[in-house]
Amino acid sequence: MYRPWREKYATPILILESLLVFTLLLGISYLIYIYTLEKGRKKEALRNLRLKHEALTLALEGGKTYAWCFDGKTAVFDQAFCELTNRSQNLLEIKEIANYVHPGDQAQFRKNVSNILHRPRRTAQYRCKFDDTGYQWWEFRYSVLQHYEQNPIITGLLVNIQEIKDKEEELIRARKLAEQAELKQSFLANMSHEIRTPLNAIVGFSNLLTTEKNISEEEKKEFASIIDNNTRLLLKLVNDVLELSRIESGNMSFHCEDCSAHHFAETVYQTHQVIILPPVEFIKEFPDEDVTIHIDRMRLTQVITNFLGNAKKFTSQGHIKLGYFCDKEKKEIHFFVEDTGAGIPKEELQMIFERFYKRNEFVQGVGLGLAISKVIVEKMNGHIDVQSEVNKGSRFTAVLPYL
Repeated sequence: MYRPWREKYATPILILESLLVFTLLLGISYLIYIYTLEKGRKKEALRNLRLKHEALTLALEGGKTYAWCFDGKTAVFDQAFCELTNRSQNLLEIKEIANYVHPGDQAQFRKNVSNILHRPRRTAQYRCKFDDTGYQWWEFRYSVLQHYEQNPIITGLLVNIQEIKDKEEELIRARKLAEQAELKQSFLANMSHEIRTPLNAIVGFSNLLTTEKNISEEEKKEFASIIDNNTRLLLKLVNDVLELSRIESGNMSFHCEDCSAHHFAETVYQTHQVIILPPVEFIKEFPDEDVTIHIDRMRLTQVITNFLGNAKKFTSQGHIKLGYFCDKEKKEIHFFVEDTGAGIPKEELQMIFERFYKRNEFVQGVGLGLAISKVIVEKMNGHIDVQSEVNKGSRFTAVLPYL
């Protein structure tokens, strides 16, 4: 078909067609270039990713750390974990993982798994046995990536923390040794001071009695009384230290027997009637009904005597009351000593049972009585209660079970 316009515009058409082909070739070349460049970038990125993965794998293996993923039913572990456990498959069900967990931790493990999406803490520690080294401490760390109603997806790390646990135990042992060393040093310092005080009085007044000729009979009686009091104090100190050593070695002996609560309390009261004198009134408060108690009479007497001795030291007026009552619902008997003395500040109530603790350094005593009393009462399956108010008085109660 004859087209005169084509002959007329043959040259421009040829130029346009050539430009179109050139543009097309240029576009294809550019696309090929972009593709090649992107392919190189992807290759480099994959290479870097592979290197990072290998480095991460080495780091995890070196740190005894293994990656895992959990879908609510089964967990997928990395290849390194399979090598650790000599498994051919990296898929494990919960019951299979539980088999690695120490029997003492399995109940907590199952509980944590059932509440895994609702636990505020994203870590859990268990004793596990994955290889021939025996049970070691492992920590599961995880995070929830997706949460569907029926198919939660959780990823995490399994980290061996046995070395951390070992270090913690070493620190605890070191701290205990340091505390023991500090206690021994404090003990020696206190003993040196407490022994020296009565000894100086005994030696000093004994020398006065033997060397001084111009001493009246009244002064001799006073000096003899001072020597006697300090001798008794020194004897009590020695006895307390012996008791303390028995406590430390676990050799404190108990000889419990059945006895009447009323008879026991009355005996203690009669003994102290000649010790607690006016202006302080010594009164008793015993119930009419008697009960049978199973106690070591000597040890419990030691406790009540300590309560009464402390009350006597800090009570200058008012009364000191010895009593007991029964709590039938709890099957407990409460032996108490109540006074109207100086009282104890609230912040010091927990400190009074510490060894060598003394509220008043000028009051006789070494500060061991309450510490020893606490151990004695606890050995008889009881405890000590303390109620006190400054300038109003205190009440110490030994609470014990009864038959």
